[in-house]
Amino acid sequence: MACDSYTWNNQTYTTSGDYEQVLTNAVGCDSTVTLHLTVNYSSQTELTVVACDEYIWNNISYYNSGDYDQVFTNAAGCDSTVTLHLTIHRSAAVDDYLTICENELPQSYSDTIFEAGTATGTYEVHLLTQHGCDSTVTLHLTIIPTPMPQLIINGTITACSSSSATLSVAGDYATYAWSTEETTSTIEVATPGYYWVEVTDENGCTILSETSQLGVSTLIPETPSICMVGVENGHNLVIWEEMKNEEMSDNANVQNYRIYRENDQANIYELLATIPATQPNVYEDITADPSVRAYRYKVTAMDVCQGETPMSELHKSVHLTINRGIGNTWNLIWSHYEGVEFSSYRLYRGTTNNNMELIATLPSTLTSYTDFENLDGALFYQIEVVMNSSCLLHRDTTYTGSRSNIVYNGERVYTETTVDACDNYEWFDNTFTQSGDYEHSYTSELGYECTATLHLNIHPSVTTTENLTISENDLPYTYGDTIFEVGTPLSSTYTFHFLTQYGCDSTVTLHLTITTGIEENAENGELTLFPNPTTGIIQIQYVTPHNNFENIEIQLFNIYGQKLLSLPMQSEHAVIDLSPYATGMYLVKLIQHHKVMAIRKIVKE
Repeated sequence: MACDSYTWNNQTYTTSGDYEQVLTNAVGCDSTVTLHLTVNYSSQTELTVVACDEYIWNNISYYNSGDYDQVFTNAAGCDSTVTLHLTIHRSAAVDDYLTICENELPQSYSDTIFEAGTATGTYEVHLLTQHGCDSTVTLHLTIIPTPMPQLIINGTITACSSSSATLSVAGDYATYAWSTEETTSTIEVATPGYYWVEVTDENGCTILSETSQLGVSTLIPETPSICMVGVENGHNLVIWEEMKNEEMSDNANVQNYRIYRENDQANIYELLATIPATQPNVYEDITADPSVRAYRYKVTAMDVCQGETPMSELHKSVHLTINRGIGNTWNLIWSHYEGVEFSSYRLYRGTTNNNMELIATLPSTLTSYTDFENLDGALFYQIEVVMNSSCLLHRDTTYTGSRSNIVYNGERVYTETTVDACDNYEWFDNTFTQSGDYEHSYTSELGYECTATLHLNIHPSVTTTENLTISENDLPYTYGDTIFEVGTPLSSTYTFHFLTQYGCDSTVTLHLTITTGIEENAENGELTLFPNPTTGIIQIQYVTPHNNFENIEIQLFNIYGQKLLSLPMQSEHAVIDLSPYATGMYLVKLIQHHKVMAIRKIVKE
């Protein structure tokens, strides 16, 4: 065994193998020596490492970035050189300064949360740099007091009358934003309602004043309440309780309901819609995107004097998110529903967004779940809040739970559809005229990557011509839904429209000939069918004076004139089995040399 090469009698070998040399021994005789050689090779490898402050490699500490070599002996005893490409990142100790308005607490700084009541001071916060190294931050925190502005009201407003009042704020502020959308320091109001102002002080802190009630009539004694906020068909639905009078009938003093939604500032609500009390107690918020975030809503009621109640308690929808765990496991995280007390969540899963099945019921104290089913392909999830009481939507529809947005794991959705069509079929702006399997890939309106497979069966419409000869003695005669009465022309052409078993148009041009009975005379013979009606087997007897059955053919037709079977009549007796056919009326024709010798009707029971 050697490393890299082996020299034997002045000859160098670099590969493993069996080698022979002839040598002369001490007494002058030749000797053949076989060398069984195994050559192992030295190696050179590279190692890339990123570390914080120090890296220890084979008991040697490195404190600076650079390339370093070490030589090792491998298992075969050969030298192996390893090159270390080392990047050292330093831990940090820095100062930072942060100013927070008191009414913005609690507020987070990295993983540290400063709760309400936090005082101005210096705090030590430990962070990780982008490279995972310790970073100690000395945070100099300043808390700016934000006392609530006090409204000053001069004058009064009486509901359902003409009066006004002047509103202002004690103290000076940089900006003003009134509930009336005015921005001056003083406003004049004449409409009953609830008023407030949002001010910005000299430090840039935004503060909301108290709410003052001016001239609100007592026609509505209480504030309305939201029953539920949930997601349906990709939009938020707000359902509120309809207000009743003492007799539990609709309160005639309620003229409208108003729907408010929190805007991009905490606890600031903007008017979305005014809904007449005569309309259903539901609002579909098409301007919100439930797939992006949760939303908070409040409602008010307005009376006939335009007095508006205070805002209801808020309800906040559930926002569900998804991320991949290990393998095909999925982590689900959602925001907690706000507005009512409840005990449980239900978690649904499906392979499309409309085939959800319940997979877990969870306590309302949880806001996360990991699905370890290890399923392949597209998966959809949705969370439902299990309400303790139901919501009645305008006395018609009952809601028992609030559902979140639907999340999707990003895998392609595969669907298959089988279609029977007549002549052609339109699918994704394409027109197909041939049966076959077709595939189309697209992105759905909700952002899902989809591949649809269509198994298409094209059935053509039917256009046929039928020649029918019947005896005048057979009138009245039924063909399809048409009855040919006595007196029908002896020779005429008719057009009938039927539907095939696949619902396709079938057009039959019928050439009808009515004979006066000369084909069925004693010279031709006599045709008898029995039993008639029948449930299956029918016996056919044809007696001819000439006993000539050459080229005589029995033909069976349905009422649409379609030939069902044909068989030769080789003797006086023959049998037809009607068991495979539906109940109804059929025709039996006896044909010889293309001439109709006789026609009989059969009834299948």
